Amino acid sequence: MIHYVIAEVGMDMATLYQQIADKFLARLAESKDADAEKINQLRALLADGKKVKSDDFVKIFSAPLAVISNDPA
Repeated sequence: MIHYVIAEVGMDMATLYQQIADKFLARLAESKDADAEKINQLRALLADGKKVKSDDFVKIFSAPLAVISNDPA
C-alpha cells in the first residue's frame, strides 16, 4: 500500500527514507541530552548509502560519551 501511495505522489523510497532520516536527525540534534558526536556519526552512517545493520548502531551507541571536565589535573 505505501509503495502505491509513494508512486502516486512521485516519490521514490530512497527519497522517503532520506526525508525520515533528516527529520529524525534534526529532532535528535534539538535534544539537550543528545551527544553531538553521536549525531554526526549517525548522519554519516545514514548518508553513506549502504544498507545499515544493527551492529552499526551498536558501535555508535556503545562508544563512551564525550566527557568534558573542568579539572585542571
